[in-house]
Amino acid sequence: MNELGGFLRDKRQDEKLPLRSMAEAIGLSFAHLGRIERGESELPPERIGKAAEALHLNGSERKQFFVLAGTSMGATLFEPANLPSEYLDAVAKQISKQANP
Repeated sequence: MNELGGFLRDKRQDEKLPLRSMAEAIGLSFAHLGRIERGESELPPERIGKAAEALHLNGSERKQFFVLAGTSMGATLFEPANLPSEYLDAVAKQISKQANP
């Protein structure tokens, strides 16, 4: 199991969310999600946001999740230096909204 897969499994179980329900929420088959959790497959980049929403991650968990997702793809996809400033500003605003509803 890789770090991302373990993180996904732990958070899904913390939420008491069955594998099939989580898979449906993010648009994957339950078998594919199981392979991701075991580290046998990658989480498709277009499903990362949906997975974070389904797991109800708070700001720090969300940040950790995005870093793990980028690392598991063998990239620094989510490192701030690789993202446009407009995106970083939007993320900062979203985190601020979540922290101060």
